[in-house]
Amino acid sequence: MALQTVFAAILLPIFLSISSASAQSARTVNVRNYGVVADGGTDNEKGFLRAWNEACNGNGASILYVPKGEYVLGPVVFSGPCKGPIMFLMAGVLKALPGPSDVSIWINFRNVNLLLIKGGGTFDGQGPSAWRFNNCAKDPNCKPLPINLKFDSVTNSRIEFVKSVNSKQTHISFHGCENVNITNVEVLAPADSPNTDGIKMGRCSGIRILNSRISTGDDCVAILSGSSNIEVSNVRCGPGHGISIGSLGKYQGELNVHGVTVTNCTFSQTDNGVRIKSWASQVPATASNFLFQDIVMDRVLNPIIIDQTYCPHTTCDQEAASHIQISDVTYRNIRGTSSSEVAVSFQCSKKFPCKNIMMADVNFVNAKRGSPLKSTCSNVIGRSFGLQIVAIVVVVAATVDVIAIAIVIVAIVVVTTIAIVVDATVAIVAIVVDDTIVIVAIVIAATVVIVDVTTVAASDVFIAYNAPKYELVVWRQLETFGAQMENLEDMLKEMNTFLFISLSMSSRSSLEDQESLVNC
Repeated sequence: MALQTVFAAILLPIFLSISSASAQSARTVNVRNYGVVADGGTDNEKGFLRAWNEACNGNGASILYVPKGEYVLGPVVFSGPCKGPIMFLMAGVLKALPGPSDVSIWINFRNVNLLLIKGGGTFDGQGPSAWRFNNCAKDPNCKPLPINLKFDSVTNSRIEFVKSVNSKQTHISFHGCENVNITNVEVLAPADSPNTDGIKMGRCSGIRILNSRISTGDDCVAILSGSSNIEVSNVRCGPGHGISIGSLGKYQGELNVHGVTVTNCTFSQTDNGVRIKSWASQVPATASNFLFQDIVMDRVLNPIIIDQTYCPHTTCDQEAASHIQISDVTYRNIRGTSSSEVAVSFQCSKKFPCKNIMMADVNFVNAKRGSPLKSTCSNVIGRSFGLQIVAIVVVVAATVDVIAIAIVIVAIVVVTTIAIVVDATVAIVAIVVDDTIVIVAIVIAATVVIVDVTTVAASDVFIAYNAPKYELVVWRQLETFGAQMENLEDMLKEMNTFLFISLSMSSRSSLEDQESLVNC
C-alpha cells in the first residue's frame, strides 16, 4: 500500500496537468444546442444522449457542458469508449423523474477512460418521491430503486466538486473500475432515507475518496467483494451507517478484499464507525490488510465493529459460521465518544477466527457522562498496544480445602486491585498440592500488552473486556477447556479441580476526566 501511495503521488500531478492541457485545447459541446431545455419539467434524455455521442466520438479531448439551470433527465446510459478524454462539466442541476422506476440506475457511465466530472452541479435523485416504495427491509427479494450515478468499467478518471442529493437508492456506485479519484464531493440525504449508501464499490482497484462530506441514510462508504487498494481520507461521515467493508459472503463467487486505508476521517452521530461485516455463510473469501488510523468519532453508536454474523433479516441460520477469513487489521489512534456502552465489538467467525488484529491508542469516552465503556470479543487473535490495559487473572484452585480457596479469593482481590492502581497486567496461577497452596503471580508492564485469546476462544468461552473495574468470571471444568491444557488437566483431574477464569479491566480513567480506555 505504501508503494501505491508513492505512485499515486507521482501520477496524480501528471494526470492533473494532462487534464488541464486537454481542457484548454478541447472542443465544447453545449447540451443546449442539442434540444436540452432547463424548464424543470421536460425529459431531456434524448438531447443529453445526442450531446454525449457528439462529445465522445469527436477526435481529441471534448467537454460536454451543462450550463446553470434545472434539467429533468430520465434514465440514461453514457457509453464509451470515447476517442479522447472527456469532461462532463456540469454547472446546472439534473433532476431524476419523480416516483419509482422500472430501471435500477438513473445515470450510468460505461466503458469510459479519462473521464472528468466537475463543475459544482447537483445530481438530484428526487428520493422523497420514491422512498415509501422501498420495502427491502421486509422483502429480501425486493426490486431496488434506482442508483443516482453508476460507473461501470470506468478507468483513470476523476469526479470532483459535484453534489449528489436525495438518491432513491445508492448515490454513487462503482463496478469494475480502476484508478478513480473522488474529491470534494458532497453526498446528502436524510438519516431515515432507506438504502441510500453514499459511495459503494465492488471489483474495483485504486479508488480514492478524498476531502468529501457524506450524510445519508445508509453506509457512507461501502467496500464490497473484489475491491483492492482503496483509500478513504479526510471524509466527514454522518449521519449514516459509517464506513463498511462488506457485507461479504452473501453470494457465490465473491472475490477477496484487501488493501483498504481509512485515515483522518470524522464520524458524527452515525450508527457505526468503522465496520467489517460478513454473512454467516459458506461462501469462502479473505478480507485482509486494512488500516483505520487517525479517526475521530462523535456520539457514534458502534464505533469499532467486526460482525461475522451479519443478518439484517430474520431468516438466517443462527448456527452457521462465516467462511470469510479476516486478517491483518490495524486500528491506530482512534478516539471520541460512544453513544452505547460497547465501544468495540469483535464477533468473528467461530470457524475462521479473526487473525492479526492490532489496536494501538484507541480511546473512547461514553457520551453519557458517568457511564463506563466496555468491549466484547469472540474468536479473535490479536494484539493491543499503547494505553489499552487488561488485567488477566487465571486461578486454578482445589475444592479440598476451604482455607486454600479463601486464600485464592484474597489473592485475586489483592492482585486485581494492584493491577487497577498500577495499570499492569497480572497473571496468577494458584494450585493446591497436598493441601499446600502455591500461588504464581506474573506482573507485566502496562506499556505493551499482548493478548492472545486462541485458547479461550477454542473453549467457546465468551470474552468480555473493558468496563473500568469490570470483572467477568467464567467457570469451566478442565475436562472441557481444550487440548492445549491437556498436561495440566491430567495433573489436576485426580484432585477434582475446577478452573476459574477472571478477566478484569484496569485503566487510567477517573470520574473527573471521564477517560475510558478500550481494549480487546
